Amino acid sequence: MKLSNELSARYIEGLAQTAPFRFVDKVLYLDETQVVTELYGSDNPYKFADAAQVDTYVMLEYAAQSSGLILRDKKRGQRGVIASFQQVERKSLCQVHFPIRLESRLVEERRPVYSFEFGVFAGKELMVQGTISIFIRG
Repeated sequence: MKLSNELSARYIEGLAQTAPFRFVDKVLYLDETQVVTELYGSDNPYKFADAAQVDTYVMLEYAAQSSGLILRDKKRGQRGVIASFQQVERKSLCQVHFPIRLESRLVEERRPVYSFEFGVFAGKELMVQGTISIFIRG
């Protein structure tokens, strides 16, 4: 479902990460298997400058945090940790600048491990894609 700014902010507040390590600025769409988020970089003075180049680490952490939003109802107070990244491919070697958008989809659910396919976009250009697995600690 498409989210209001208020609901988007509520989901982001539910992330375990706090500034300056929270890498989700807006949730555009969220349901049980899919999420679309944006990261502007300039909204939080502790993170990035407006013209900052986005490195691959930031894009991967952004993918993990955004994908974890899909698990909001499955975690029930438990914390998720990154189990692994697989098949990560940097599709463009151009410098990446904000804003960036992430699309992630739950592709496998073998409790307590959940796997997601993700893509990080700058404008319409795919910059990084891969798979992430998140383990929910019991």
